[in-house]
Amino acid sequence: MRMKLSVNEKPVSVSLADGTTLEDLLDSLRERGEIGADRVVVGLEVDLNPWAAEDMDNLQYTRLEDLGEVAIATGDMRECARRILADAVGMVEVVRQAAGEVAQTFLDGAHQEANGDLFRLLDALQHLLGCLGAVQNTLGLSRGPLDPSVGLMERLSGGLEAIQASQERQDWPALAEHIQSQLMPVLADLHAAVASMSGEL
Repeated sequence: MRMKLSVNEKPVSVSLADGTTLEDLLDSLRERGEIGADRVVVGLEVDLNPWAAEDMDNLQYTRLEDLGEVAIATGDMRECARRILADAVGMVEVVRQAAGEVAQTFLDGAHQEANGDLFRLLDALQHLLGCLGAVQNTLGLSRGPLDPSVGLMERLSGGLEAIQASQERQDWPALAEHIQSQLMPVLADLHAAVASMSGEL
């Protein structure tokens, strides 16, 4: 295989045994110990073009035979998780404050604006939870904020169901009340849980 490969600027050999796609290659590098069990990929450059986080969805479709050069950078897993969680603490608080503003917008009667804001709020929350889930799974944490035994996700699910039901009925005061009485307290508890999780690393 003619492709050039480096991990943390160190040249690494590539063979047919490494598979046919970038996803196969990364799996093989982990199995071979070229990427340690305590390391995560923090940078990927393909033919001198840096990949963004959203490009990682294309790993399984990117064929090695089409590539000339791949450079991989790795970082310490716990250090990366610490940074992500530190950012997540702030993001949860931003989402919580935004939820209060959305509730007030519903109460002020600007329903169309509030519905758009609510959609964006829930989209941001979904991305945030996905990020936290990835950190929790990667570190193998059994008691992270998303663990069922903690109960936060069950409470969040109940709050979101109540919000959706009110939205379908177009009962805007009830929707605002559900945001304030159910969603915002869960977000406050999620904030505390993420801060605690961050402090334990």
